[in-house]
Amino acid sequence: MVLHELDGRLARAGLFAAIAFALLLALGAFAAPAHAKSDALTATVSYDQPVIPRGERATIHMMIEIHAPRAAWPGLAERPPVNLALVLDRSGSMEDRGKLDYAKRAAKKIVDLLDRRDRVAIVEYDDEINVLWPSAPVENAREIHRRIDRLTPRGSTNLTGGMLRGADEVLRTYDADDLTRVILLSDGLANQGITEPRDIAREVRRARRDGVRISTIGLGLDYDEDLMQSIAENGAGQYHYVEHPNQIARIFEEELSTLIRTTARDIRLQLEGGGVIEKIEILSDDVDDARDMALGDMFAGETRTLLLRLELDAADVAALALGDMDVTFTDARTGETHVLSVPVTLRTSDDAEVIRKASNEAVAVEAALVKAERAHLEAVAAFEAGDRAKAESLMTILSDTVSGQAAAYDDGRLAAKLEALDVEREQMASAAAPDAQAAYLKSTKQRLYQAKSGKRAGYQLEVGDEGLEVERLQQALADAGYWAGPVDGTYTEDLKSAVDSYQAAQGLKRDGVAGPSTLQGLGLY
Repeated sequence: MVLHELDGRLARAGLFAAIAFALLLALGAFAAPAHAKSDALTATVSYDQPVIPRGERATIHMMIEIHAPRAAWPGLAERPPVNLALVLDRSGSMEDRGKLDYAKRAAKKIVDLLDRRDRVAIVEYDDEINVLWPSAPVENAREIHRRIDRLTPRGSTNLTGGMLRGADEVLRTYDADDLTRVILLSDGLANQGITEPRDIAREVRRARRDGVRISTIGLGLDYDEDLMQSIAENGAGQYHYVEHPNQIARIFEEELSTLIRTTARDIRLQLEGGGVIEKIEILSDDVDDARDMALGDMFAGETRTLLLRLELDAADVAALALGDMDVTFTDARTGETHVLSVPVTLRTSDDAEVIRKASNEAVAVEAALVKAERAHLEAVAAFEAGDRAKAESLMTILSDTVSGQAAAYDDGRLAAKLEALDVEREQMASAAAPDAQAAYLKSTKQRLYQAKSGKRAGYQLEVGDEGLEVERLQQALADAGYWAGPVDGTYTEDLKSAVDSYQAAQGLKRDGVAGPSTLQGLGLY
């Protein structure tokens, strides 16, 4: 009798557990991402397949989102001091289109935006290196202006020498509490001093270990975008492609704006996983070790997305604890070190329908986009190597793949990527002249560079987006007579209406979203 009652209770308990499991699944409990947050950062971990087959090997994608809340920035008065070096190319090619004059005006504008708590150094280089203004507090802006005005174009390009001298100036007055940055501007190839990309990357990593971040600005069509991207990635900075020299000042301002809004420094992600994880591969960003990822710094309002591919050996248990994702960083305001710990946990099931219903479409789409971007870059490399037939074949295969994914998932990001591929196939086909090829390569590599950290504003802008890309959209629409509002970098409902009006006039799909075709029509793609 006792055994019979116990069997009944166990059966009822099993039924209740099944019902509870089904309810949790219906409510999205297993698809819900895991969070950890502080005032300076929030970290989220989610999976394309949060429920996997029990007792079987499985491959899943894990998406990590790191966000620095805009509210975390205390404001200009409370920001840490800036320790900045501007490294300006003065080689002979900077005479073309008045490039050096634009660079000089931009440098003076940046000096005027700093104050007495900040330090600035000005380094100019051609085949020689000269410290125009040694690192010092900004107390005599007029004298700094006078020295900048003396610059004239000459010589060749010792890019690495100028960059390292700028880093040395920052280090000469280094304080761990400062926000450091070297901004390197060049319009040409590194043809003097250290020129081997691997050697340059090693020097950049050394400066980064010493506490100096390096951003790069490539101007025009003759510089090496792969080298400039590599410097920015290894230097924990940002890379910018500037098509016209009149854009230099705005890029300098953007660099300073993000620098002074730094809220988290030396961000490191470490996955402390158990034996269940057989293999980890990072599919986005350029990080060597998927278990220990150094992300550099983040500014208020910034979001970064990373995608990992995990191969698992699922045990015969209901819950699978893979370990913790620890996010370690230094709060830029207080100097204190914090650790956010996000549990990495999955569920298992023997029910194929339960597994299917638990899938997370947002992560699946992110995985599809990341893989598409990697394939896209392969096609661009073939085009750059002169193999147009291979490039076209790869783009056709990729378009077919993304088309199928866009049909399977109701997500505008895949539709935008498909549209971007169509636009770029046209650009590839029409880029016959060397300048046209260079312009295509630099612009598309810039978009793919940004996408590696989840930033895809280069080919789709919509309501809620903010930043320099939106500002350029507003200016282009204003120039075309469709926008009379502020050029403030904020995509509002009013801007959506302006985009819709432009699309109607051009015979484009009307949705108020600035996708690749709309951006191309406005000269922004």
